[in-house]
Amino acid sequence: MSSLYDKLIVLGFTDDDFQLLDRSDGNGPIILIWKSATAQPTQAEIDAVSDTDANNRRRDDRFATKIDPSKEMKVLIKWVADLNGVPPGQIRQQLKQIWDAMP
Repeated sequence: MSSLYDKLIVLGFTDDDFQLLDRSDGNGPIILIWKSATAQPTQAEIDAVSDTDANNRRRDDRFATKIDPSKEMKVLIKWVADLNGVPPGQIRQQLKQIWDAMP
């Protein structure tokens, strides 16, 4: 089963967008603080993320290790995302698609 962290990342959010808390009560982590300018996803949206999606995210993480964006690039991606009202992860996904399409 995918973690809450993985599901939020799949939905296009970054570590900077949220803070999780695990109360160690067997119910798993909860969103403690929501910092993203984009609305917090509903429980239904979070539950809709499949294990396959999470596995694809891990594959995308391997892409990120090939291109480790500098702080300036991260700021630029966030700026573009904010201008378009989308999570920064969505911009990264579009950049990955461009990367994958290049010879």
